[in-house]
Amino acid sequence: MSLVVLSLAIAQGYASFERRKKEKVVVGKYVHLVLRTLQRQAQRQGAAGGEEFLPVVQMRDRVLQHEFDPERRKRVWEKVQRVIECNSNGEVLRCWTWIGGVLEEGESAGAGNGTMVKKEEDLDDGQWWMNRAVAW
Repeated sequence: MSLVVLSLAIAQGYASFERRKKEKVVVGKYVHLVLRTLQRQAQRQGAAGGEEFLPVVQMRDRVLQHEFDPERRKRVWEKVQRVIECNSNGEVLRCWTWIGGVLEEGESAGAGNGTMVKKEEDLDDGQWWMNRAVAW
């Protein structure tokens, strides 16, 4: 019985080792792809007078477009990010953009959605969102 358990443990350890070895190769390829993409972006946009950066999330989605397993995707990207951020070509800033609807000119932010905070002093020490029902 213990020989079977030992054999299974060795087989599992070997499979884990092989998986990490393959993942290390994949991470290396993704790191080179990210660096090459950043270099091309700097060449194109720098010459055109545009922004030379790419948002980190956009880069992740572009590079890992063929990684469908969420756990593996997260694990691999964290390793890629660690290498890139140790390089001088690391993160300059994180970019956010609004993905919701856009108000027409003259519309109120609270129209039809209950009470919305309009001034900083209306925030109740950052707890306003816990006390109000807002229709998303």
